[in-house]
Amino acid sequence: MGIRKAGPDDLKMIYEHAHNVRNEAVSGGISPDEVEPVTPSDIIDGGGHYLVFDDEQGMKGWIGVGRIINHKAGRMTGIIPEVFVFPLYRSQGIGRQLCEAACRQLKREGCKKVQLNVFKGNHAKELYEKLGFYEVSSLMEKHL
Repeated sequence: MGIRKAGPDDLKMIYEHAHNVRNEAVSGGISPDEVEPVTPSDIIDGGGHYLVFDDEQGMKGWIGVGRIINHKAGRMTGIIPEVFVFPLYRSQGIGRQLCEAACRQLKREGCKKVQLNVFKGNHAKELYEKLGFYEVSSLMEKHL
């Protein structure tokens, strides 16, 4: 077992947990209702897919993997729209392994860089920074 492309049963579980994933992603002080969520359907319909981490005990986490094309620059950029590890299995290196597997795959597919979004207050930001991700922009908003 280990990391593999998600199958139909895996996708069913991912869809079932989509609401929890979104709520947890914005847990740093933003209301989930204020965020336009990226759903599993958005990832799949956009040509992306999921990789899952599992072992004899079952699925422990997953990562969404996709690509966007910058037509002006003529290059493809990898995107990671979602990373989730069940709370019971956190701090075991699963998130790291999923991110590294996604980056290896995107590199093989010709991507020169990969991007992801992390909300303020999300503790996963520390993991992403350890993996070499760095901040390139800051989204700001104002309520009207």
